[in-house]
Amino acid sequence: VLFRRRMSCFQVRIDDPGPLYIRLSFDESCGYLRINNWDPTPHGGPGPVEINSTVEIGDALISINRTSLVGSDFKASIHALKAASKPRLLTFYRDATSYLPSLNESPMRRAALDESTRTSPSKPASNSANQDQFLHAAVINEDELRRIASMGCLEDISLGRAVAWRLLLQFLPLNRSSWQDSITSQRALYQQFLREFTIHDVHLSKPHRRGTEMGVPENDAVGSCKWIEHQSDRELRQDIHKDIVRTRPELQFFLDGDGPQDAMKRILFVYAKLNPGVRYVQGMNEVLGTLFYVFASDTNDAWSDHAEPDTFFCFTNLLAEMRDVYIHSLDDCDTGLHGKISKLNELLRHHDPELWCHMNTHQLTPAFYSLRWITTLLAREFNIEDTLRLWDSIFAERARTDFLCYFCLAMLREQRETLLGSDFCRGLDLLQNYPASDLNNLLRETLRLQQQRCPLHEDIRLPHKTILSSNARSRLFQIFAPTWMLRSD
Repeated sequence: VLFRRRMSCFQVRIDDPGPLYIRLSFDESCGYLRINNWDPTPHGGPGPVEINSTVEIGDALISINRTSLVGSDFKASIHALKAASKPRLLTFYRDATSYLPSLNESPMRRAALDESTRTSPSKPASNSANQDQFLHAAVINEDELRRIASMGCLEDISLGRAVAWRLLLQFLPLNRSSWQDSITSQRALYQQFLREFTIHDVHLSKPHRRGTEMGVPENDAVGSCKWIEHQSDRELRQDIHKDIVRTRPELQFFLDGDGPQDAMKRILFVYAKLNPGVRYVQGMNEVLGTLFYVFASDTNDAWSDHAEPDTFFCFTNLLAEMRDVYIHSLDDCDTGLHGKISKLNELLRHHDPELWCHMNTHQLTPAFYSLRWITTLLAREFNIEDTLRLWDSIFAERARTDFLCYFCLAMLREQRETLLGSDFCRGLDLLQNYPASDLNNLLRETLRLQQQRCPLHEDIRLPHKTILSSNARSRLFQIFAPTWMLRSD
């Protein structure tokens, strides 16, 4: 009977010691343990199995660390569970009739379970009608919008992902009555920027120096400044062009004529002119490309027809939060690139000392692999569908770069066993060509890690900054200079 039912098998890894906070009962008809309920935890939140969001009440626990529990009596199964070495690998079975909610399950907890990733390993259950109710209020509930985004349900709401991102990135105000005025003024402002910076691309000849006896030294000075600015703009356009033509080449969207690429070039050029302290840095093209893809692909023409100006302002707002990672002079600040790399290094040391020690022994520090992860918001590590789902969760967070660091930690933990068996070259190749992974598992691991924050939490400091030595810089340059040069000193 057991094997004639529709069943699915899945595994949950529990790295932390301590109770599992699950209540088990013995199903004598089949000879295995079932989860009957969740036990309360001291902190009031979900336990290590429940927080995984994959296991449901009624699922059968059939093995622990690959040792089968099927056929063992209740006492022997519990003993094996308690005696299992860490980390514990729990294997569950689920059949079509296994979900039997406990009578003691509180309505609040049941509602929380309904909201999490329960019915599908790839996407949570959703009710678009109920989820849309808050979107029709005069003032949109920002917390509710963030919750829906973090669950990966933006595609199920009537406004869609593109409009939701406009809200989360503060292009649109939460007060719906202000939308039209805000949209009109910002789009008009972008057109003004275009007229000022890109409408004319006249050819200027290099001015010849003349003596003051010619009587026009002032004009020479003006002409020289204009020529220098023209040359600088020309180099800027060339740098942008080289990266734009390499953005997401696997997507036909970016290869259909010059429309998308030209729009992205204009956006990056205007941004660089308005932000001379930042200008353009490689990696921005990947961030912009993902935003523009979502906005321009909107099926509602009223929104997609204005993808370029809307993308510009959302891109600008997003980079306002992370601009320091693109400014070389701020590298050693906590908000700069080395600061973020140091934070990831310390997170790894705190949450997985064994993996941290192994990677540092082989000199595989985050400085070698996380630079691209951080500066592109991981846009190059996953396919476009997974990238959009990841960005839903990133944009849902108030501390986005903090969430990004924890997600990068989850990526390292996902490849833990392979990394422990790798030297520098093999490990670096793995992390620079990250294997296809279940994004929802990575997001669940990120949530778990965030709930077990380092004691120093947001203000993580290392005894010594993670700064590349000259030898390390040379080694990194030799490996990646042909394909990835973020910036030069």
